[in-house]
Amino acid sequence: MKSENCYEKYKNLDQKSLNDRLSSACRRGWADEVKCLLSSPYLTLHAEANSYNSFGLRIACMKGHYDVVKCLIEAIDLENPVDIDANNGESLGSACYNGNLEMVKLLMKAKKDYSSLKVNNTALISACLEESLEVVKYLLSVKSFSDNVDKEAAFMRCIEDNLSEMNKYFVFEQNMKKTHRIKQCLMEYPNTQVETYFLFHTLNETLVEKPQNSNRIKV
Repeated sequence: MKSENCYEKYKNLDQKSLNDRLSSACRRGWADEVKCLLSSPYLTLHAEANSYNSFGLRIACMKGHYDVVKCLIEAIDLENPVDIDANNGESLGSACYNGNLEMVKLLMKAKKDYSSLKVNNTALISACLEESLEVVKYLLSVKSFSDNVDKEAAFMRCIEDNLSEMNKYFVFEQNMKKTHRIKQCLMEYPNTQVETYFLFHTLNETLVEKPQNSNRIKV
């Protein structure tokens, strides 16, 4: 869509109407409409968390509209600011929850700051809950992210939800140790976490004792 067409299309609309159109286009996944709006000289964008373009990013991530998210991210370079971490990182958290690896990469590369523990935890736990292993691996491969996230808290959510593959990943690939917090979590969910107990025994090379007069295995 050419910029001159966008100029004519929106020249008679006020700011609220333009913002409403941007929100609607983001929600519906209309990437061409978003591009046109972003190129319009009549639309003034702001970086605040409750601004229409930041809201548009969050809703596009929730709906899985990759092309729209790409438009909004690219708009940052055009000095049309988007707050990626608005609402405690809801945009990145939604992309992680949906298991959309390419969208997650797009958002992560656009982030300027990885220091927010709350934002990072939301992203990691969201990916864990949907067992998006590739997304989890990618997040933790980014050192500045991995250094500012509570991996233990994410692992405990995996224990609570009995996510077998995620538990194995944290124990074997992230070398998760049986800390006091994790012990308490395991004790709270003993009936569904037998496999996790055995994973820790394997990791710590601890022998699992089998009583002579019983067929039950102690863990």
